[in-house]
Amino acid sequence: KIDKLNFELARLRRWQFDAKTEAMTAAQRLLFAEALAEDEASLRAKLAELQRGLPEAPKTPKAPPRKPRRQALPAHLERVEHRH
Repeated sequence: KIDKLNFELARLRRWQFDAKTEAMTAAQRLLFAEALAEDEASLRAKLAELQRGLPEAPKTPKAPPRKPRRQALPAHLERVEHRH
């Protein structure tokens, strides 16, 4: 149901913000904006109500940041290789 409401919100946003091929009068635009705002508010309320009913997922702690690798030794130092 949450996915359905998110889809409906996306569709309403597309209608509101997409390019328009038909010209609307100011009165039509005002009516559409009012209806859109009412629909979006009711959908947001339903979505919030559904999300309140979901069990809260435990928050996983973030992994500690990785330490940077060591920088290469300077070239003027002698390098000794031991092969086993």
